[in-house]
Amino acid sequence: MSDGEPHPAAQTAVLFYNFPSGGRSFADILDASITCSKLAVLKGTSDGDIAEGQVVVWDWTTGQILLV
Repeated sequence: MSDGEPHPAAQTAVLFYNFPSGGRSFADILDASITCSKLAVLKGTSDGDIAEGQVVVWDWTTGQILLV
């Protein structure tokens, strides 16, 4: 991540998910965690409401969404 290049084990350089709760700002991202081949992102709403937020989990090596 420090050189900005895709990880050699990743099949795709960018992971996408269109959060339906509105707002595409990185400021809405409350937490992100990487464990082994899993990337989890916790997104709140634009007003910071975590109860209405979402969690998305990818396998970052394949780009597959595992959980929403």
